[in-house]
Amino acid sequence: NRTNNGYVASHRLIAERSEGRYLTEDEVAHHKNENKLDNRPENIEVMTKSQHSKHHQNFRKCKIVS
Repeated sequence: NRTNNGYVASHRLIAERSEGRYLTEDEVAHHKNENKLDNRPENIEVMTKSQHSKHHQNFRKCKIVS
């Protein structure tokens, strides 16, 4: 879960603490409100990489239509 430099992103640490386990390599810690600086536990949602990709595809479609 760490980068090549040995760091773990704070939002991943918060998600792991909330879940009570380490995230898998296929999981991401998603910011629900899209604000990457908002690391409150209630704003972090664990998703698979596939779910995350689909979420952002749908989010972009909604922004284009709006």
